Amino acid sequence: MNTQLEKFTNTTDAAVGLMLSAYKNPQKKELVIVVINMTDKAENIKLSGLNFSSPKLKTYTTTEVKELKFSEVTAADAITIEGKASQRLLALINK
Repeated sequence: MNTQLEKFTNTTDAAVGLMLSAYKNPQKKELVIVVINMTDKAENIKLSGLNFSSPKLKTYTTTEVKELKFSEVTAADAITIEGKASQRLLALINK
């Protein structure tokens, strides 16, 4: 999986602002991506290098005022991660 952190020019700066981890469930053909934004500002990421079986990703956002708020985003678009937020992205994959 490749991610593009639009604002950051090196991985050290990106790690201070955004943390990302991913977990694959091969039996269910699911990929869960967890992104934590430690900054006060919203940040955009782009995902690439994955073989999604659906262009839509389910997202669950937790902030100071939201608890696992559900929404959907398109995998090919830039995904906005709110400031001081944790966002879980659920994708269906082909492999």
